[in-house]
This record gives sequence, C-alpha cells and structure tokens, in this order.
Amino acid sequence: MKSSKALEDSPVYVCAIELMREIDDKQWLLQEDGDPSHGIRKKGLVQEYKEAHNIKNLYRPAQSPD
Repeated sequence: MKSSKALEDSPVYVCAIELMREIDDKQWLLQEDGDPSHGIRKKGLVQEYKEAHNIKNLYRPAQSPD
C-alpha cells in the first residue's frame, strides 16, 4: 500500500473524483478532512485537478462527529 505522502499525487484519487462527477453532474461539494492524500497541503496532481475543475471543498476536521 502506498504511503499518504505518495497518495498526494495519486491519479487514483483524481479518478475517484472524476467518477463522482460523471455519476452526478449537478453542483456538489467534496467533503474532506486534513488527510494529505486529499491534496490539501501540497500543490500536486490532486490539488491542480481540483483547481482546474473548480471543485469546491467542505473541510472537516479528522474524527469529526458530523
């Protein structure tokens, strides 16, 4: 299994986002916590993809009861 650091630039996460966009083309928010694999902390493939496609995030703290 890849480490979280390796997943920051992972096309797997981008593919998951693309799949959700294909399933539901309505406006939606991507809910994420601070996990590095979500591309939040580093300017990599995931972050660039989200910016290029104007994907809005709803950030939640890790272990949030919501």
